[in-house]
Amino acid sequence: MSFRKLPENQHEIVVRDREGPDVRLPAQPVGPTMPHDLVHAVVETALGIEDGFWGATARGSTFQGFPLVTPGLPTEGRGAGPALLTAYEPARTGPRLDAAAARWAAVPEGGALVWRWGTDR
Repeated sequence: MSFRKLPENQHEIVVRDREGPDVRLPAQPVGPTMPHDLVHAVVETALGIEDGFWGATARGSTFQGFPLVTPGLPTEGRGAGPALLTAYEPARTGPRLDAAAARWAAVPEGGALVWRWGTDR
């Protein structure tokens, strides 16, 4: 997944090399420190959540708001239910979120942060 930093505190995401077709999230606001979906990638990776949003995406799921890079079949649905976390798990994700925020902050406008599902920590 490639998180491209755009002007005016916007970003877009392109997801390639997965079991399904390539998909993209058109320009969205970044948020206070980094893209919301990058936060999901960091937390799901840190906690080993393989059936979360990005694990499902890696296995070929498509979601509303992520059109195909090359137009094809329509996408539908909002994803799965909430992940259940213990009090210990948020403490494991904090340092990784800080590291991801620093990586995102270092990306120049027009550049991209590439996050490899299951590899990046």
